[in-house]
Amino acid sequence: MRLIFTFLLLITLNITHAQISVDPAFPTPTSNITVYFDATQGNAALANCNCILYAHAGVITDKSTGPSDWKYVQGNWGTDDPKVKMTKVSDNLYSLTYNIQTFYNVPGGEVIKQLSFVFRNQSGTVVGRTATGGDIYYNFPDPNAGLQYIIEKPSLESRVVSLGSTLDFKTITSKPAQITLKLNDMIIAEAMDATELSHQMTLNTIQAYNYKLFILAGTDGVDTSFTWTVGAPPEVNAVPDGMKLGFNYYDVHEGLVVLEAPGKSVAFLVGDFTNWTAQPTFQMKQSPDGQYLWTKFDTTGMKGNFNYQIWMGDGLKIPDPLSFEILDPNNDKFIEEATYPELPAYPYGKTSGLVSHVNMYDNYQWQNNSFVRPEKGALVIYELLMRDFLQSHDYNDLVDTLTYLKRLGVNAIELMPPSEFEGNISWGYNVSLHNAVDKYYGSPEKLKYFIDQAHGMGMAVISDVVFNHAFGQNPMVQLYWDAVNNKPAPNNPWFNPDARHPYNVGYDFNHESPSTKRYVKQILSHWLTEYHIDGFRFDLSKGFTQTNNPNDVGKWGQYDASRIAIIKGYADQIKSVSPDAYVILEHFADNAEEKELSDYGCMLWGNITHGYQEAVMGFSSNFSGGYFKNRGWNQPGLVSYMESHDEERLMYKAKSGGSAAGNYNVKDLATGLDRVGMASAFFYTIPGPKMLWQFGELGYDYSINTCPNGTISDNCRTDPKPIKWDYYYQQKRLELYAITSGLIHLKTQFDVFNDGTITYDLGGGMKSINLDNDELKMVVIGNFGVVENSKAITFPTSEWYYNYLGTDSIQGFTAPKMLTYKPGVYKVYLNKKVVNPSISLSSDNLSYNKLNVKVYPNPASDLIYITIPEENSNGKTELSIYDLKGKLLQKRQVENASFIEMSTFDLNNGMYILRVSNKNNAGLLKLLIQK
Repeated sequence: MRLIFTFLLLITLNITHAQISVDPAFPTPTSNITVYFDATQGNAALANCNCILYAHAGVITDKSTGPSDWKYVQGNWGTDDPKVKMTKVSDNLYSLTYNIQTFYNVPGGEVIKQLSFVFRNQSGTVVGRTATGGDIYYNFPDPNAGLQYIIEKPSLESRVVSLGSTLDFKTITSKPAQITLKLNDMIIAEAMDATELSHQMTLNTIQAYNYKLFILAGTDGVDTSFTWTVGAPPEVNAVPDGMKLGFNYYDVHEGLVVLEAPGKSVAFLVGDFTNWTAQPTFQMKQSPDGQYLWTKFDTTGMKGNFNYQIWMGDGLKIPDPLSFEILDPNNDKFIEEATYPELPAYPYGKTSGLVSHVNMYDNYQWQNNSFVRPEKGALVIYELLMRDFLQSHDYNDLVDTLTYLKRLGVNAIELMPPSEFEGNISWGYNVSLHNAVDKYYGSPEKLKYFIDQAHGMGMAVISDVVFNHAFGQNPMVQLYWDAVNNKPAPNNPWFNPDARHPYNVGYDFNHESPSTKRYVKQILSHWLTEYHIDGFRFDLSKGFTQTNNPNDVGKWGQYDASRIAIIKGYADQIKSVSPDAYVILEHFADNAEEKELSDYGCMLWGNITHGYQEAVMGFSSNFSGGYFKNRGWNQPGLVSYMESHDEERLMYKAKSGGSAAGNYNVKDLATGLDRVGMASAFFYTIPGPKMLWQFGELGYDYSINTCPNGTISDNCRTDPKPIKWDYYYQQKRLELYAITSGLIHLKTQFDVFNDGTITYDLGGGMKSINLDNDELKMVVIGNFGVVENSKAITFPTSEWYYNYLGTDSIQGFTAPKMLTYKPGVYKVYLNKKVVNPSISLSSDNLSYNKLNVKVYPNPASDLIYITIPEENSNGKTELSIYDLKGKLLQKRQVENASFIEMSTFDLNNGMYILRVSNKNNAGLLKLLIQK
């Protein structure tokens, strides 16, 4: 018998074909079909709803980038759309009839792989999905295949079931065949020359039920098998001392897995080592208090890598909640080889759902163990989303950008959530497994390499973590699930059935639960020790509360002693592992609460975006909320920012809503960029830690709501955005980079930003800041108006002051004196000449190719010639070639040379930057390589 390609509609764990069925069962792209939806199956959210149902339908094609990339979607959400209105067939059974070609209008040549659905009431407030909240898929038949069959129920895979369970079996074939079902090699059901076979039986014995299905139609045939196992009552035994939740190295050749599952008794550890069947020797023991299930196993023959799941006695299959890494049958196939070479293979055909993966050979050798984290008050954090920062979106290439970030001057990098999230294309806040590294950005080893290299260049790495909630793929959500009400069950040890606060997404953690606290603390410790993470930014930390204010935003933000205690407990855990690690909170609560947390050593996000947006646009503004002492705080714990992943971009605001007067127009690109530079001068010079969002240093001007097609919509907020490394080669944007870099270097170089005396006037159109200590005195002045403005200014002393961002100077005066500035003019005056390390990067008042360097040929292939006028070639000259991400590729020095040859043989085709500099000036030129 030869094995024919088998069509199994495996929707999601615990979802059988009975949730949806299609008539005919084997449609073609031009077929008329009827889709049936059983509202009692899956999450059963629409069961007995006494309402009209609507489908939301699409297709997954060979052009889709993943299972979430629906094509040709039909249905207008939240409306009475007649095209997708369903017909009630009977109680809880609904149908929709349509022609596939005319309904979806899939272009010719594009291959349908799956039909995708969710179902809703008219308003869209109640949605029928899989049991774990996922989309529903129907695998589309291959028109070129021979014999095909569908197991309509149950899903054709091995599982553990409870004593007394019923096997309800039905298979359908694409043509008449002999269909035989065997149990332990005995025929229990058979049909001849038939297109379907059904059978029911009750499993009343503790044993393994080994089923085999045989289908034969002429010379085409298939045989497949599955096993349902009824487990015995567990052995009761204490978890060995020192073992943590999840996988443990118990001994040299032994592993041990611990699952917290109070009230659960039957579970099996299943994996490569059991040939994906539930074996009695791998049934998990139960702790005497009933809180934990656990088992030991021999790892001798596992060759360093293995996969496993935990199969529960009720048929549920879950990955280990504390997995180090998971395999995803739906999304892994879209991860490119270059991103994750030798990606572990998913065990297709042996199980379903997420699978835990262990690499026992993972023993990364850290190189930069002497790294010293920057002081909290001196932090300048670069927040980035890998997906929208690099085309390759992987850690290996992110290492190549460290030179760019180092030159910018930042001393910390904040990664948006790197832990496992649902799908691939995401901001990462739809987290599923907090302990695992998401593979879309690369392997765990490459993440370690990136962190290690960042440490080697003096930069800390901060991880965004999401402990307010988890989504439906989280195994702890699934373990205790109320399918009738489509939410966590009341006895769930980790999750609230209903969120206790506004603005919740996913399923809300109960942070007063000891189970949640154990889970969170172990994960924090893991990231600190395994990945040498330097700290955490806690997303939506205000949600760490059981005070029940689900709809009252004002009450939610009020002082909450229980929430403070929870956060302090997590901070204590972090400090016990790594005393100087950063604890950063996205909190936005009552100032008294934030002050108490700051006094405890926490840092808190400070959203000052509105003030800076208004200032850049030319309207009334005030920045004083960005200074921690202005809030009455004692510690420099306010991480203020002008932009973040969640706020609109300054340059977009300038371009779309900037003010104007006469010939001065903020919407003009050059003017807008100048004003962002002025805002930066009044941002980095305010004491306290700072954060900037990726490409803000280059004036990124695409809206946060930009759609992939270039339009702007709130629905596109988290969609991929254009990656604009080409900004670096636009002179006005390069000037902004130089200004930003210079200000950051100034902030991180001098203690005046930490211990100086500050006076400021940050309201009105004309603003000023005075900073003063024994080391440095500074006066920042700027006109944010769109007309000429005057302001009374004083200097700390009457000595000479030098514009750090220009070439002019002024003699200080200690008595108030009116200074008049044209719109957009600003100065950063210092009482000493301080070298701006980025001054050679831009033009106008900053030097740009004032050496009059010339390079030819350009485009070039293997060799370039560089000429420098005689009068500019005296002394040492340094020549450097950078790629578009700022990585240094070549560097050499010459002396008293006006004509230089330089090899480009090793450079690939593309755009590069040639920098030529000496003690006086510099040249920065684009270099195009074409071979």
